Amino acid sequence: MPLDSLENGTVASLSSTYSVSYNASNVLDDKPDKLKFIEGSCSRTDVKEYSAWLRIDLGNNYNIQLVKFWYRNDSTVSTSSLQGYYIRVTSSSEYGMNSWNEGQICYQDLGNETLPLPVLNEQECHRTGRYVWIVNNNASEEDYPYVHLEICEVEIYGCNENEYGENCTDCGPYCNLCDILQGCTDCSENHNGSSCEDCLPGYRGINCSEKCPEGFYGSNCSENCTGICNENQTCNHVTGKCECRPGFFGQSCTERCLKNTYGQDCIYNCSQNCQNGEACDYINGSCTDGCIPGWRGELCNESM
Repeated sequence: MPLDSLENGTVASLSSTYSVSYNASNVLDDKPDKLKFIEGSCSRTDVKEYSAWLRIDLGNNYNIQLVKFWYRNDSTVSTSSLQGYYIRVTSSSEYGMNSWNEGQICYQDLGNETLPLPVLNEQECHRTGRYVWIVNNNASEEDYPYVHLEICEVEIYGCNENEYGENCTDCGPYCNLCDILQGCTDCSENHNGSSCEDCLPGYRGINCSEKCPEGFYGSNCSENCTGICNENQTCNHVTGKCECRPGFFGQSCTERCLKNTYGQDCIYNCSQNCQNGEACDYINGSCTDGCIPGWRGELCNESM
């Protein structure tokens, strides 16, 4: 949706003004077809500046997607003075390096004077903030060492701060970072889902702040691990993992030891000396029907 309009309280400011006829508010007059100075619908910074900027105050932080602006288009004027400009989005109205960082820049022109810039510049600008800056510190050959801006119209598109997409869909109350194209990319603690509406496995409650009660784990705390852990220990509330009872293995400790193995984590091998070729007991390794001739002991591992 369009974010910049005088009706919404949007305010435009310039680093300086060439004359009262070319003030910053002209860029918000909804007249992108009036690009000649004589038509009185363009802005212009003053002469002999080393840094020129136009700042759009949207009134609140927004999730911005696109910045469009139209440059002056008189027959005697070119866009060369725009070469090297950049677009920056901030939450502070302060201009200067002390309050800015590189992550705020959403577009940087390469400043190639052999490739003239178009009158209409349309740039993707995926940032969240209140202030949109169009800045030029790069003097062209014809203006060196000074810079200026002659912007006639600006349009900014996006959504409210916690919304995304063409229809400005809400990212939900538990979203920490709502990307203008992808939606929520970072949920609050213990939340997940496209709108962070679900609890992570191992948690429950309105704010997903409660761990699963003892004996339960997983998504919605729906998995039961009661009685499967060694010496009645409780399982991990997220994964259900625990120290298994002798004779069992696996993520949920529900799989019996494979044939001819037994004990804690099924790490022991049967003696192979059980009567009638039977496998040993999967829990303690004993031979239920006794040992074959020549062997004795509970595990049938003592020779006679």
